[in-house]
Amino acid sequence: MLPPYFFRNETGFGGNNGFTGFTTLLGYDITASSTRAVLCFTTALALLLSYLGLRYLMSQPYGRVLGAIRDSENRLQYLGYRTLWYKLSAWVLSAMIAGIGCSICTASWYH
Repeated sequence: MLPPYFFRNETGFGGNNGFTGFTTLLGYDITASSTRAVLCFTTALALLLSYLGLRYLMSQPYGRVLGAIRDSENRLQYLGYRTLWYKLSAWVLSAMIAGIGCSICTASWYH
């Protein structure tokens, strides 16, 4: 019963359009060129750190298990690995990275 409440525009949550209409970010004008440059740099830095972190992670035993799950999940299950937890943790990690990307996107594009 609560979810329809959030899709009404008079609640202050923006309805199905999301959070729109904000003009400042941490006290800085979001339309200023210096703020947009910082947001662009932040985006590039987040992308680089995500890439390097995932490259490092894939070179570790955890990443090798994820690669083996991609190649043949049944074989890994026969070897005794609990693939569900590996897949779930990979999904959670990807959701965290997507959340960070979406928050930067919202801050830099929608004003």
